[in-house]
Amino acid sequence: MEDTIDPIIYYSYSPYFAGLTEESKESRSRFFERYQKLPESIQNFLTDFKTADYMWSLGQNNNFTDDQIALMARKVREIVVGKIPLDSFASEISRELPCDQNYAAELVRFITNDLFAPIMDDIKKIQQEMIPPPPTPFISSQETNKNNIIDLRELSE
Repeated sequence: MEDTIDPIIYYSYSPYFAGLTEESKESRSRFFERYQKLPESIQNFLTDFKTADYMWSLGQNNNFTDDQIALMARKVREIVVGKIPLDSFASEISRELPCDQNYAAELVRFITNDLFAPIMDDIKKIQQEMIPPPPTPFISSQETNKNNIIDLRELSE
């Protein structure tokens, strides 16, 4: 694979650029700020010619339109920057391409095994950061009776 590809292919299908012109200025700013904080491996992945070429080849092999290839590249970006969870990737693809869930799962399997393999550890770290901490369980300061019912009459006294 060459280190240079057609600039149109690169700017259209690179996860770094795909769909950014369609996003709001605020959304683009958030992405650029987030990009600066990403591990170097993820930054390189997003801007690598090989990543754009992979997306283009994936699209060609699956008879995707230009818009569908760009959509896939955008979804790849959203996964690696932690905007959407990896376990939602197939459902996102299925909903937005649109295609059936099995086909989307197969696409995700290819992308995960081929494209994400060298950066999977960093993707997992980023994905872990986006998981909110578990909620703190509510503990009542009131005593409960044997039937596990709070007697509200006792609270008003």
